[in-house]
Amino acid sequence: MEGKPIPLPRTSLLKKKKEQSQPSTPPPIPERPKNILKPPPIPPRHKDLFFDKINNLLSQPSLSSSIETVPDDESPICNKSINESVLFQNPEYASMHDLKISDDTSYSSPSETCSIGSKDRPLIGYTECFNEYRQNHDHEETLEPVFVLPDKDKDSESNRISIRADPIMGLPDRYDGEKITFYGWVECKCGRKTKRYWAALKDGFLKFYDNEECENTSIMTYNLADLVYVGKNINIPNSVIVLLRSKDKTAIWTRVEMVTDSDQFKSWTHLLARSVVPSIKYNNDEFSDLDFGGIVWFKEGTTSQWSQGWLYICNKTLNYMKLNMVYNKKIDIRKIRCLKKNICRTDWCPFVYNTNEGPIVCSQGGSSFYMQGENDTCTDLWYENISNELLKIDNTLEGQRLTDDDIPYIVDKCMKFISTYGKTVKGLYRRNGSALEARTISEGLKKDPPNYQILREREETVFAVADALRSFLRQLSKPVISTDIHQELYAISCINQDSLLFESKCQRYSDILKKLEIVHYNTLKNLICHLREITDNSDKNFATIDNISKIFAPTLFSVDKHDEDISLQTFTQTTVQMTVLRDLLNNYKSIFSISDQYNGTASKIEKAIEEISTSKAVPIGLLVPIHLYHKDNQCFNVQATSKAAEVCSYASGKLNIQDTVEKYDLFEVIKGGALKRKIRSDETLAPIVAKRWLDYDHKECYLLYALDPYPLSLTNHKSYVDDVKMADPGSKSFKTCHLKLETMNDEIYMIQLNKASKPIGSFNIRDLLWFDGHESDRKPPYEHTLTLLVTSVKFKYKSKFIGYCIAFKEPLQKFEWLNEMLIAPMEYNQSPILQY
Repeated sequence: MEGKPIPLPRTSLLKKKKEQSQPSTPPPIPERPKNILKPPPIPPRHKDLFFDKINNLLSQPSLSSSIETVPDDESPICNKSINESVLFQNPEYASMHDLKISDDTSYSSPSETCSIGSKDRPLIGYTECFNEYRQNHDHEETLEPVFVLPDKDKDSESNRISIRADPIMGLPDRYDGEKITFYGWVECKCGRKTKRYWAALKDGFLKFYDNEECENTSIMTYNLADLVYVGKNINIPNSVIVLLRSKDKTAIWTRVEMVTDSDQFKSWTHLLARSVVPSIKYNNDEFSDLDFGGIVWFKEGTTSQWSQGWLYICNKTLNYMKLNMVYNKKIDIRKIRCLKKNICRTDWCPFVYNTNEGPIVCSQGGSSFYMQGENDTCTDLWYENISNELLKIDNTLEGQRLTDDDIPYIVDKCMKFISTYGKTVKGLYRRNGSALEARTISEGLKKDPPNYQILREREETVFAVADALRSFLRQLSKPVISTDIHQELYAISCINQDSLLFESKCQRYSDILKKLEIVHYNTLKNLICHLREITDNSDKNFATIDNISKIFAPTLFSVDKHDEDISLQTFTQTTVQMTVLRDLLNNYKSIFSISDQYNGTASKIEKAIEEISTSKAVPIGLLVPIHLYHKDNQCFNVQATSKAAEVCSYASGKLNIQDTVEKYDLFEVIKGGALKRKIRSDETLAPIVAKRWLDYDHKECYLLYALDPYPLSLTNHKSYVDDVKMADPGSKSFKTCHLKLETMNDEIYMIQLNKASKPIGSFNIRDLLWFDGHESDRKPPYEHTLTLLVTSVKFKYKSKFIGYCIAFKEPLQKFEWLNEMLIAPMEYNQSPILQY
């Protein structure tokens, strides 16, 4: 025993003893995922006097959450002193309406939705404090704190936590709603089978039972605090889709589809939404007609920040509200011009992970609205729902896709087309167009109103557009001028000039027409202005006010289904309707408050249309573009029959360079700019462009008006040059030779001499084209080069080396030889040299 080692205590016991000796520490904060951005910082609170006033009032009444009921004896604030009062806690956020308490609020039972304070101690001073704060901060959109009381005595499952932004994950964890209790039979799909359950909505949970007693444990239980989407299934009648967030962010989310009774469908969607969204976010029955709702990320415009909030669709309106704001904003779905997905990845929401599709974008009137669900399934549901809402079009003006001015696109585009192309056409609105063309236009404008463009295929298209407009107005379920105000309009039209009420006749018309719905009123206003524009051109189109009144009075006052019962009274009303429309056309400025600015804008548009429609003289013949100074800078077109001297004269006058010292000339450029030739003054452009360039690569050829590096000089020219290097076509081997001009048989020839001054070749000067420069691969011994093309000999333009390349030792030799090539033909023909 003496040699055995002493056993040490077990490691687990030492670790346990160490943990008991050390104070308990809170669990570490989980790391934020790398692809989740940090939420915006919390705004400081000490900079606003509003919070000081609230803290001073804390000692008066007790305050509880807007959702949970806290009796007076359980309130932790009542047992604390002023110094120990619970202040505004981070990171709790909600709107300022959470703190707004009216003076007449009394204590309510725990079963009610919310209770405030004690019945013996009414709250005094909070209302005035909040009203003052709201008046000074209505224009600000900052995060606002909420007063939260932790209730440790209650069970953790039943204690609904208020809205709070997780500072680590950037996501809200729970959502306060009303404690709603609702029961009903529903059908849920379990796998491939559908079974009927007794559904219970209670205490923020959705549970399913086998029977109505709810005695046994629920078969399925869902916490509505995890709900991110609720809405109807557009493919199955009376079907509700509920999408719930998974606890494990990488797991598949829960999707519940239940079919309810027809009389309970709206109640389920309404109450499911109210169980989740904060009660201060809506009015009494705001969600009664809710179609879809859920939690999404959204941003207004490209440069704004992403925010999370509640989004729902109700009555063709997309409503959205941030979690920390009281008020909500609305987007009229009828005015959405473009809805698209799969946008650039830089516009994706950084707070949403495990997504492959990104957000969807709604474009409307120059602005855009980005929205993205917490996974692709949720985003796809929103895209499907909004797309379905865009396709819903009925036979009312309110049910159409609208412009920013609350006018149906089909009415707006037809009026603009007629004003542009047909307001002076004879027979407008009286002559029928092609029925097939009118039907095609109507179908296109109904299928995709914002993006469909009416094309003027022929002159009679304007009549087809007019037929499409009148047909649309006649097929409505309600006329543009509602039947509710017909009798009042008829009574006003009977007022004669001798009556004392005649002076207020226009004002009476205006007051009665304002009773129309906004879409009807704006449509009527723009139609009257359009028809008045047509009648102002009656000297050309013969569409007088009387004629237009006869045509459009039945269209504006009635629809096709009203014409089924035709009687004597119908004809009598038509006469009165024409009188009303005639009054509206004659006094449209006073009745619809048309300003002079509107008339000025219309006149400017009319003037611009006249300038566009004015026919210009079409040039006859081939036009040739002339580049100024260098290629692709600026061009002007000239006739191909023009001579170089005429082009230079026109260009110098246009650019005001007649008095400058520098000399400008017209050049032919080939080989992409490597070779440039000065065109003779008497040379015509047509042989160059229409003949020679057809054999060349025309993409590398152009005409250039630029500064002349070698201006014509009558003194510096020589007909002989010695010791030049010359390479034959297709070769880059240069040999020494001499050049001179001689007259033979009444023609001028260029003679090529070898070192011994013996002729080795001759060329007629009229067959030669002298280009300044050389092809880069030729590599001549001297930099001062000319390229000589012989037009009488056929050659391949795309060959490696074209023409003869001549290299001069000195630039003066090159300058004198070029001048001789220009002067020699003039001297022989005794033709004057044109200076320009």
